[in-house]
Amino acid sequence: MLAALSLLGVAVLAQIFFVMRPAGQASGDAFSNSGLFPGLVAAVLLLCVALRGLALIKEAGAQDPTELEALGPRIACLAVLAGFTLALPWLGYILTAFALTVAMLWLCGVRRLWPILALSTAAPLAIWGVFQHILNVILPFGRLWGALLG
Repeated sequence: MLAALSLLGVAVLAQIFFVMRPAGQASGDAFSNSGLFPGLVAAVLLLCVALRGLALIKEAGAQDPTELEALGPRIACLAVLAGFTLALPWLGYILTAFALTVAMLWLCGVRRLWPILALSTAAPLAIWGVFQHILNVILPFGRLWGALLG
């Protein structure tokens, strides 16, 4: 639960700083800044998650040191999701989702190359196709591709 809450907070702040602010939507006073209230809520949420996480680590350290080892995969998942959020505006959805799927499958214990590559290719392309052609929602193309192609 803490991982999901911290991911939510990081995702909101990343959207504000890397998407809304460059577009001019997250600047100005309290009435014209559409990122102010979500940013404050996300910052308070992350503070609460950090405090609760520290309390859990302290409790786990007092009880059984092997419980701390279980935090490793959870922290790795959070790092992958944070990397996805930060790389999305630069690399675009398809490449970033490919890397996210590869990393998550690896963290979940899948070690066979062909299933990893097949799912990591098919899932982002299928999701992109649904959003692009059925829902008419344009997913991020990426600044890197814009700079290389345009």
